[in-house]
Order: sequence, then C-alpha cells, then structure tokens
Amino acid sequence: MEPNKQPLTPKSIGKSGLPNNYRRMKQKLQLKVEVNEPNIQKDKEALKEEAISSELLYKEEVPPADEDDTEEVQSMDEKKNVNNLFNRGSPMRLVWVCKAMTKPQRDLIINSEFGGFLNMKCSKLIPELCRFLMDCFNPDRCELDFGPRGRVPGTVQSIHRIMGVPMGSIPVAYQMDSQSTGVIMEMFGIPNGRQPSITSVETQLGPTYPANNDYLRKFTIFSVSTVFAPTTCTRVSPKCYPPVINTEAIKRLNWAKFTIDILIQTSKAKGIKNRFKACMPYLMVLYVDSLETDAIDVPEKGTRICIWTNKMINQIVTLDTHIDGSFEKLPACFRNKFSMFSLDPSIVDMFIKCHVLGILSEETKLRSATCVHDKNVKKAFVFSPEKRLDHKEQVTFPVLQNLTPELKDFTGHYYLIVLNLKAERFEIMDSLRAEGNQGLMKDARLIIGSIKYMWSKNYTESKINIQKYKTVHIPTPMQSTTFDCGFFMLKFIEYWTGRKMLTFNPMNMPIIRKIFTLKWLEWEENQTEWMEKLH
Repeated sequence: MEPNKQPLTPKSIGKSGLPNNYRRMKQKLQLKVEVNEPNIQKDKEALKEEAISSELLYKEEVPPADEDDTEEVQSMDEKKNVNNLFNRGSPMRLVWVCKAMTKPQRDLIINSEFGGFLNMKCSKLIPELCRFLMDCFNPDRCELDFGPRGRVPGTVQSIHRIMGVPMGSIPVAYQMDSQSTGVIMEMFGIPNGRQPSITSVETQLGPTYPANNDYLRKFTIFSVSTVFAPTTCTRVSPKCYPPVINTEAIKRLNWAKFTIDILIQTSKAKGIKNRFKACMPYLMVLYVDSLETDAIDVPEKGTRICIWTNKMINQIVTLDTHIDGSFEKLPACFRNKFSMFSLDPSIVDMFIKCHVLGILSEETKLRSATCVHDKNVKKAFVFSPEKRLDHKEQVTFPVLQNLTPELKDFTGHYYLIVLNLKAERFEIMDSLRAEGNQGLMKDARLIIGSIKYMWSKNYTESKINIQKYKTVHIPTPMQSTTFDCGFFMLKFIEYWTGRKMLTFNPMNMPIIRKIFTLKWLEWEENQTEWMEKLH
C-alpha cells in the first residue's frame, strides 16, 4: 500500500459502487451540460438558419435551369464526380510524360507530327472557365457565341494553330473494332479482356521503354485519353484502338478535325458526366488568345499551347473576371470576325454572304473604278438582313480593281477596304501600292462613297453614323511579284485584328497559295470534278 494514498472505506464508496469523488465529478459535468445546453441548442438553430439562408442565396445566384434539366438533381457524390472530371483525363499527365522522355522517344513523337505536345505549357484546367466556355459553345455552328460581344469560330485550322496536331486527309476512325481491340490488348499483355488503366499506359511511356511502334501506339492512345477525348473513367476507351493500328498512317490522320467532332459531340450531350469529354485546353487557349490586354506580352508566332503558360492564363483569366465571378470583362478582338478559310461550310458561306462581295464566284469579272455603282456594294447589305452590319465591329470589302480600263486586255488588282465600326474609320490595305497612291485613293473613295450611301439608305434609325468616318491606310506586308495580290488580300482578312496586322512572311507565299488552293478544292460544297480536269 502506498503511504500517501488513503484506502477506500465504506463511507467513501457511494451506492452506485463508485468512489464519492468520481461521483461528484460526474455530477459537476452533468450540471455544466444542463446549464450550457440551451446555448448549444441556440447555436445549433442559428447555424441551421444560416446554412438554409446561404443555400437559398446560392440558389438565387444560379440561373434557372432549362425545362429538360429541372428533373435532374445532383447529389454530393455527383458534384464530386463533376470536379473529378478534370483530374482523370488531365493534360498535366501528358506534360509529365513528355518531360521524362528520352531523345529517341521525343524524335519518334516529332516524326509523327505530335511535337507540339512535347513543349506544352498549359497543363492545368480552370473548371469555372471550362464550364463557361462549354455553355457558350454552339455545336450547330461550331463556335463560341458570346452574344453581343461576338463569336469565335472553332475551325480545323485553329486546332492546328493552337494544338499543333496533324491535319491530314484521312478521318480518324474513333469506333469499336474487335480485331483492333485484340491487337492492342495483346500489345499490353492483358489476357482477361479488361481495358488498361490510364495510369498503366502512363507507366509504359516511361524513359526505360524503347522508342518503337508500340511506344507510338501507347502515346497516341494516352493522348486521346487525356487531351483529344479525355475519359471520365480510369481506363482508356477501346474506340481509340483502330487509329493506332497502322503507325505509318497516324500522322496522315486528321486529328484536328477529330478534335472538332468530339467537341461538337460533347456539347450536344445532355449528361453532365459527358460534358467535359472534349479538348478543353483548346477552348481555353482559343479564348484567352482572343482577348486584348497589355498586361502581358504574348508572342504572336508559335504553337499556342507552347506559348501560353499556366501563369499567363491565370493572369488573363483574373483580369477577365468580374467581382461577381463572371467572365467577359476584357475587350476581345474576335467580335463577329469570321475566317474565310474554315472548312466548316456554314461559316464560310455566312462569311461570303454577309461580308464579301462575291469575288470568289466564277461569274466575277474585272470592273473599272468608273463602273462601280451602289448595286455592287449593295450585296453586303441585302444578304441575311437579320445580321445587321451596324451590330458588328468590322465589315470587310474585298475589291478587284481594273488597272487598265482603257484596254481590252484587263489587268486586275485586289486590295481590301475595312469598315471598322469600333475604331470609327475606313481602313485601306494594299500589298502593291503605298499610302497616297492616286489610283488607289480614287477607287477607294468611290467605293467608300457607295458604302456610305447604302448605309444611310438601309440604316436610317441606327445610332452609328459613318458619314464622318476618316480613311486611313494600314501598313501591310508588301508583295514582290505581280500576281499574288489576291492571296495577300486574303491574308489581310485573316490577320487583321481591328487594331494591328499580325505578321506573316511574304516569302512563304508559294506555300500559302498551295494551302489555300487545297482548302478550296476539298471544301465540301465544291462540286467541281477537279480531279478529272487535272487529268
């Protein structure tokens, strides 16, 4: 027995069989609970009311759902799944793989024309921005539609410019095929028929694996699963097996068109889980690359995913975000500006009908400046009357001027007139004649006068008055030949942002001519049997 410890006597033991000091301590704790219980209940009720009010406030901030979506109720697990969509097929995994590659592995990827992925810098997705862009994407017109702010067309050319992926002539066969599945499963060494996980494919792309055809197949499958058509599952889709069977044909596939098709298919899907199974890095870079800001210096040349870093994108997105968390704060240089060279027939047709005077039709003839009447300019005002020109920022008027009206052997020259409503001026761009040329200014004044007349006739109630707009000459790259003026004019339409002319090398004009010619010949609405005429 310890000397300082008193033994338990019958008096010190209560009726419950516990020592009296323990019983007294228990009574004190119960008393505290009884005293503080009303306050605890009040705190619980206050917290409950605050939670309910916060939930109601949140619901008021969310725009009302469509009628088709009113019956869809998300649980907490579903909300977690929405956030996880950005983690299972993230481009970050592809960036990690590319950074660890050996030189033979990198050379193999470069030879397959996927070299843009090797230096990809925009590896992180911004969920809020991705949801905003998917909400703005119009799958029927294949464009980002921002209402009065403008539209950005999603084209095969923009995919190639931003992602740097092959734009071949063979469609990507993204579909189930049992024979292809058997070949790929044998390559992975999986006998039980279960598809390989994305993590296992990533492991087999490590630096210790040889740079052979199997490595190229695995890299392509991994790229489809993380960038082109990211999966919401932890395993790869067998649909991406048929395109990788023939490794020699991988770089001849039209991966740019495949990316557009997946984006349209994803946008049309009503299920929330399918909503982000598209190339979100493309949409993010396409958007931030179209915003105007002097906060950062963005190089104009190079594959865009290799130019835009995560830090740069975050800076632009922060500047483009309002206090309430919505986007579209920064001005944009894409407003209602169309590209004539898109393979999407609807965009090309709309651009020609709404903005161009029909210079690409076979019926177009050379015309003298003295014969230009309001009926020629009228075409820009009568096509699609619901798309009013005073609702746009720029309207381009390609001009084919006859330089020798007195001769039977006409000599024509293309130049461009732009009605810049945002800058409140007319702009002249000519690849042959400099500012102050009398022949150029005489012809331009006549056409500008016709534009002003048609404007006053068709837009009498418009708040925009173009009668006092000044005329300026825009410095442009100059041609060194006597026959490239038309292609220079087309590049002016494509590269003029409304504020500056994006640079291009005039020495590349032979290549530019071939690219344009191929796009025109392969346009879906081109019914001419040009292959037979060549033979």
